[in-house]
Amino acid sequence: MFVLITSIVMPWLIWITTVSLGIVYNEYTDNNKTKLYLPLTPFDNALRTIGPFLPLAPLAMRALGETFAALEQRKIKGSTRRKTHIVSSVIFFGGVQTVRLGVYLLLVKVVFPKSKGTVYPFSDHIFLGLAVSACAQFEAVRSLASFTEIKRQRRSITTVAIVLWALAACCALALATLCALDAHYTARYFHAPFDSAFAMVAGAALFHVPLLVSLPN
Repeated sequence: MFVLITSIVMPWLIWITTVSLGIVYNEYTDNNKTKLYLPLTPFDNALRTIGPFLPLAPLAMRALGETFAALEQRKIKGSTRRKTHIVSSVIFFGGVQTVRLGVYLLLVKVVFPKSKGTVYPFSDHIFLGLAVSACAQFEAVRSLASFTEIKRQRRSITTVAIVLWALAACCALALATLCALDAHYTARYFHAPFDSAFAMVAGAALFHVPLLVSLPN
């Protein structure tokens, strides 16, 4: 329950709140797109350029923690090998980004082929943020699950592994939160309300429903 509330429920409450406020207090006009400098502009730029790769940071931390944990367990007689779920993370990340790119190309090439630039009734930036957030939350779930599993089974694991798992979870949740906060400004200043709402529903259905299905038992 702790993992579910921390990694799934809380980030989604933040997402719903920030985007809803952006829609309610919408100030979108065609003239303000290039004139605004907002508090999260540096993160916004990073999300646009390397967004799909950002969840790899907490994944790397967790993988390093799993390595230290495996080395420690080898010293214990009769210990069973733990599942690290590193491969499942890579598969989930790849699947999410493949779907995101597929939807984007579908919009640009098929549904709205004559639109100029990215002018179509859909916020691709919020959609991107939801994809990155889903990957980050997946990592938060796995990192916290590793920690709680060790605690429940009362296994002796090096402190380094525990610290790395904690850092991975914090990093992943911070990333998901930043994506949600950034989406507020996107919904408020850069898209019409329908665009943001449409992206939220699509992102929830395509990225976060699979996230819920993939939760460890």
